Amino acid sequence: MIPMGGMGAGLTGEIPESEAKAFRILRWCVMAIWVSGMMRIFLGDMGQLMGMIAAGVSGILLIRGDTTTGQCYTCIMASPLQACSPDGGGLSCLMPFLFMNLMNAVFDILFKGSMIFSFAIPLVSFVMLTSVVASVVSTYTAWRMYKRLKGEGDGGGGGMFGGGAPPTQMQSLVRNSDDASAPREADSSFVAFGGSGQRLGG
Repeated sequence: MIPMGGMGAGLTGEIPESEAKAFRILRWCVMAIWVSGMMRIFLGDMGQLMGMIAAGVSGILLIRGDTTTGQCYTCIMASPLQACSPDGGGLSCLMPFLFMNLMNAVFDILFKGSMIFSFAIPLVSFVMLTSVVASVVSTYTAWRMYKRLKGEGDGGGGGMFGGGAPPTQMQSLVRNSDDASAPREADSSFVAFGGSGQRLGG
């Protein structure tokens, strides 16, 4: 398993109360990932086994404060899987959860799209579609949460990994740039041809 600590780009601790709506969406997505993953194994689909396990584990660690999945979190922390997140999970697992679900969704659509959308075998297509939808919704919700949390922490910084300068700093940089590029005014004390030199023929 890939260690999940250190990929949260500075985010640690529990999901804040301001993200209660996103938390509820992620909880349902995590449960859908686990249920659809177990159904895929039952149906003989082992192609994305490691990706599904990684997404499911990182999801449980991410929402560690949830009472519905609390027993799953306890089991993970009592197993060797706890090495995936030395700090015990929380927001440090947000980006690993995002990346794993993004990769799962992309691989499923690219390599199993015909199986998903053909509905030749309705049960298989339904399970696969549920898995893909859960991965896509998880990716989008986690990304939106990351942007909001990094925006609060960085004073409105932008970019996927933060790093944007705060607005006041940006305004200062713009002013300094304008001042540097503006042409300097000529010295008002200088008058062209105003010197008292020697005149020719005088």
